[in-house]
Amino acid sequence: MKTPLLLVLFLLPAHASFSQIENPLLQAFSDSYTQEALGLYTEAIDALQAVYADDSYELNLRLGWLYYLQGDYPRAQSYYRRAKSLLPYAVEPKLGYLLPTVALGNWTEVEKTAEEILRIDPNNPMAHFRIGQAAYNRQDYENAYKHVEKVVNLYPFDYDSVVLFAWINYQSGNRSRAYTLFQKALLIYPGSESAAEGLKLSGGGK
Repeated sequence: MKTPLLLVLFLLPAHASFSQIENPLLQAFSDSYTQEALGLYTEAIDALQAVYADDSYELNLRLGWLYYLQGDYPRAQSYYRRAKSLLPYAVEPKLGYLLPTVALGNWTEVEKTAEEILRIDPNNPMAHFRIGQAAYNRQDYENAYKHVEKVVNLYPFDYDSVVLFAWINYQSGNRSRAYTLFQKALLIYPGSESAAEGLKLSGGGK
């Protein structure tokens, strides 16, 4: 009697399945995750650079993230930019690109990238948050309000959005609303110095 194929597959050693150990790309990714978890970002990067291919979306995306963690923001941007070019309609690399761009304080580029995301995904909360953040930084409180309000409505217990929305309200002269929002921000993150300062400045909402 012939042995069923399914049984043969189950009888194979685990390490033989799909030739995992013999796949250099898979091994490189596995090693990079292990090194990242240990905080060894250079080693994680080296593992992927050993198998790097310019046309690999996955490698470029992952290297963008690792260089961001390492603090090499320009290089992180470069890999995220390459990932964006490989899959132009993907939101994922655009969100990744925002990380080093925010860290570099390039708010014009942040806003441009966030707007690209919204053209693909109109309700993307991170894109709305970043546009609101950029608008707040240039004191465009009306535009900041419009975008951050959407995020707070979707995620009412998200600290970053709530505390930013509180400051937007404060700067817009709505101290009563700001006071309430600063209180809420402290419920989410009791140690927030920003929310505590805002609560004091808003003077009980008066």
